[in-house]
Amino acid sequence: MVLEWCKLIKKLGAGKFGCVSLYENHLTHQRYAVKEFFPRKARSTEFLSTATSEKENFNHFINIMKIPAGQAIVENGKLIMPFFTGKEPSWEEIQEYLLKMYKSGFVMADPKPNNFMHTQYGLMPIDYGAVFDINDPVFMKNLLARNFTVDAVLTYSKAFKAGTGLAEAYNKLHSDELIVLDDEDDEEESIVLTLPAFFTKLSVQSTAQPTLVIGDVTQKKSDSSSPHSFFKSPSSEPASAPASQLAISTK
Repeated sequence: MVLEWCKLIKKLGAGKFGCVSLYENHLTHQRYAVKEFFPRKARSTEFLSTATSEKENFNHFINIMKIPAGQAIVENGKLIMPFFTGKEPSWEEIQEYLLKMYKSGFVMADPKPNNFMHTQYGLMPIDYGAVFDINDPVFMKNLLARNFTVDAVLTYSKAFKAGTGLAEAYNKLHSDELIVLDDEDDEEESIVLTLPAFFTKLSVQSTAQPTLVIGDVTQKKSDSSSPHSFFKSPSSEPASAPASQLAISTK
């Protein structure tokens, strides 16, 4: 158990959705960022993030991008990640990094400066609720996650370099379909994710673990107080073209 050997150094941030704290191993002096997710019911059109989904996103990303950082783990429902220090990038640096991410098959639905950092490993995201692998069938079947990613083109227009085709590639992820999570079990929380009424309805089962509500596909203004993520919910919609099939120019 990692936290058994650690002491709390300080709170790094907190809000109504969760909190992040800095811990240090008193033997090795290794530092960790520990995120705790507050359980709550989501409003319609909101995305959900869990400790497990963010752990999987982070570990997959650093593996594909060959970042030699330690793996994230989940302990007692808390996400434990390496602690990174550094400075925020400029919008121009984010533009170039989003292109680099896309070439490796990743998109970022919340590409604002404080979700990236110049670390000892170079520029990289530091919040993994909104980092998605386009070649992952789970993401491609997750209509809310895809539409939220598309929304980033309007919400964070400064992050998309004109003439590269990246904004157009993001827009190809748009889906005109509704996902609804129905409450059929009184023992579990149910979440209703609502898109415009003309969309087709699908029904999937909700998750039982604590979740972090992190976004609303109907909003165009960003919420700097909370990261974004996705809830893995299957659908019958065919997947869009993977990243490797979408033309991107770096000129």
